[in-house]
Parts: sequence; C-alpha cells; structure tokens
Amino acid sequence: MRGERVKVDVSLFSLAKKSVAKYYQQLKYQDTVPNSPSNSDLFIVEFPKSGITWFSTIIANTCLLEEGVNKEATHFNLEQLIGDVHQNMFISETNLFPYHRIIKSHDAFNPYYRHVIYLVRNPFSVMSSYHHFALSNNFFQGDFETFIKDERLGVMQWVNHVNSWMKPNRPLKMHCLKYEDLIDEPQLTIQNLYKNLGWSIASERIETSIDKSNFQNMKKLNDHYKTYCPFRKYDFVRKGKKDTEMPKECEDYIYDKTEEILKVLYPELVRK
Repeated sequence: MRGERVKVDVSLFSLAKKSVAKYYQQLKYQDTVPNSPSNSDLFIVEFPKSGITWFSTIIANTCLLEEGVNKEATHFNLEQLIGDVHQNMFISETNLFPYHRIIKSHDAFNPYYRHVIYLVRNPFSVMSSYHHFALSNNFFQGDFETFIKDERLGVMQWVNHVNSWMKPNRPLKMHCLKYEDLIDEPQLTIQNLYKNLGWSIASERIETSIDKSNFQNMKKLNDHYKTYCPFRKYDFVRKGKKDTEMPKECEDYIYDKTEEILKVLYPELVRK
C-alpha cells in the first residue's frame, strides 16, 4: 500500500553481496588456480628466479625414490611430476609419493593456496638472475640499474611478492624455505621441510636426491634438453651461487627498498 515501507531481507542482501565478492575473487585468481582445487594440494611458490626449478627437481627425485620408480627428474619431464600452474591449469592427480598434487607457482598471495612452501632468495641475487633471464628471453632491454627500478619487474615487485606471503590477508599453512639454506645445508633444509610435511624420509634417500639434483647434473640435463629442443636458447641453470656482485649504487638502491624484509629474513645482510 501507498506510504508503507518496503521491508528488505537483510540476510538475503548480505548473501548476495558475499556471492558477488566471491565471484570477483574467482575471476581475479582464475588464471593461477589449478583445476579441481583441493585442500590436499601443496604449492611451491616463489618470486621468479629464486631457485624453484632446482628445488622442484630435488622434491621430484625424492618422490621417485620413495616410490621406488627407476626414473629421474629432467627438464623435459619435471612438469609431469611437479605441476606448473602457469603452463597448464589442468594438473592431474598423482599416484606417486606423496599421493597428492605438488604444484609450483610464481603468484603473489593467493587465497586458494592453503598449503604453501614459500621459496625465498635474497633480493640482490634474485635481481641479478632475473635481469639476465629477462634479457635472454627478450622481455626486457636495458641495463641492470634500469631493470631494478622497473615498475613491472624490478625490486619493488620482489618486495610486494614477499610481503604478500609474509603478511597474508587470511590464514594459511606455510613453510618458508631460503634458497641460501638450500645451498649451505641442503640435507638439513630438506629434512626440516619433510618433518613439517609429516614424512619421515631416510637421510640416505634425501642425500641421493640432492646428489641427483646437484648443480653439475642440473647443468648437464639443461644442456641435453637444449640439444634436442630447437627453440630453447636460454639456460635455466646458470651459476648456482647465492651471492652476486653489482655496482655500488645498484646495491644501495636494492638495500634501501628491501631493508625491512632483510631484517626479518636476512639479518646477516643488514648493514651495521
């Protein structure tokens, strides 16, 4: 009737609002979420050039050894063992140890990633490696100083990526693993990871997996793959070092932008 107030069902309005928000969230992350996402999915996440290929090879070789499969992780077959959500979102289930999907990603914080191994590398080494990779793949042309200041690729992208995972918008299960620890103490670093994952892996098996995935063998596998892949012109395996040299002004710029993160993750790099 005229003059009467229309009653609004607040609960239905709130539900509709949540549905719209969920829809837009799904749109935002649809390109970095695998098919049929599951709570059992384990994601290996990094900022580009933080060592994910090497680390994934260690994990893949450990899975094969645990399963007793006479097979070795290579540059050709790695994505069949450790799925890459940026290459193909249709990642199949696996019957191999640990009997659920392991998926790698370069995404910043993603609310659909519940169990995450976050691989981090110090920003000086990352920027040097990423610059070389960008030049080799022709998606950046310019010197190192220009690169680290680039809004799309430079050091502030590293800062934003790390902060998004170190200060997530919602709770998640995370194991933070430093590239430098993987170089200095690979056996202990992998053992500590599997302890968190709940698996008791024999130390000899971890040692074998690390040996299969060492720098020399990775380099040989990289070169072998390039021989039979006509369009592969660049090297994923380059130096395998944790430190790098650069002009003082570039080092100062990176330090100024990353000091707060260095205090937490790399206190040994904080200047006195």
